[in-house]
Amino acid sequence: MLADRIPREESVMQGFYEQILGTPGVLRLDVGEPDFGTPSHIVEAAAEAARSGWTHYTSTWGIPELRRKISEKLERDNRFYADPKSELVVVDGGSAGILFVILSLVDPGGNVLIPDPGWLMYEPYVKFAGGKPIRYPLLEEEGFKIDIDSIKRSSVGAKLIIVNSPSNPTGAVHSRKELEEIADIAVESGALILSDEAYEKFVFADSRHVSPASLNGMKERVVSVYSFSKTYAMTGWRIGYVSARSTIAKAVSLMNLYFNACPSSVSQAAALAALDGPQDFVEETKVEYERRRDAVIGLLKGSGGVRFVEPKGTFYIFAGLDGVDDAVDFAMKLLEDKGVSVMPGDVFGPSARDHVRISLTLPIPRLSEAIRRLSEFVEGR
Repeated sequence: MLADRIPREESVMQGFYEQILGTPGVLRLDVGEPDFGTPSHIVEAAAEAARSGWTHYTSTWGIPELRRKISEKLERDNRFYADPKSELVVVDGGSAGILFVILSLVDPGGNVLIPDPGWLMYEPYVKFAGGKPIRYPLLEEEGFKIDIDSIKRSSVGAKLIIVNSPSNPTGAVHSRKELEEIADIAVESGALILSDEAYEKFVFADSRHVSPASLNGMKERVVSVYSFSKTYAMTGWRIGYVSARSTIAKAVSLMNLYFNACPSSVSQAAALAALDGPQDFVEETKVEYERRRDAVIGLLKGSGGVRFVEPKGTFYIFAGLDGVDDAVDFAMKLLEDKGVSVMPGDVFGPSARDHVRISLTLPIPRLSEAIRRLSEFVEGR
């Protein structure tokens, strides 16, 4: 049973979070959510929907108005068209979308390629479906570039290749060339691509986000998952969407039905207001994350024992720690000694046991103090 198969990292992390919540005044660099509030026009739209009685079941696909608006957004921003009637499904957050896609596509024993390091839920989701997760490396020495040769070797017989750009936890933004190479492998091997694009709006400087579904001839082979959580600071609203060819979208809509009947009506009203309203908030928060990134990089450059690759997107810095081979233990001691919490790299894959993920989700003065304490702790070990 599941209780007997919980990995050591997950068991330790439960205790770690209990300790964080029980320690007053912690400077939290572990949490993967924006520190900004949801824009007021989005909140008001949800409140008005609730007041007006829009509190009942909706279609398992999501309300038509929202799907039409999502289709317009994808065509404008992501450079591909998805039919709002048959190729888009609204889901309870990007995480639910990824789980539903995996459950819809992966048979018991089926191989699924996942990045290492990569988002901590990919592996358990594949296992929930009875599939076999196979990790492909992201090469730190090359800016966490995808190891294309590894994917090519592992793709034979694979059902799904999961790609996450911008990447959580590394902050890497994969280039069009990398994605085209993966597309070629997918076509040759018969695999589908699951593209996790939760951080699509947080890309810095001269980098550019490319949606794999926009690549020539790839729309039918790519399932794309998006979230309102990061873009509009709506983590608690639990709302996202999946774009896929009609047969896959139908299966995902049935997962909606089986798991929770339909996505939240009120959250869908909020999502509609997010897409339909002003987008200043998105640009402003991206600029602020870039400011925070630059501030932290400036501090870390003077810190001995810490290495990092400058992130091109997201709101994370993935830091390597010299002399550390158990990031969970490191994080526990940092919390106890310095009152700073970071996310241990162990949860992102075996390649990251000497890393921690630093979230840029504090104002710069508090962020700077947290990094000062982190550096002091590292240098004093």
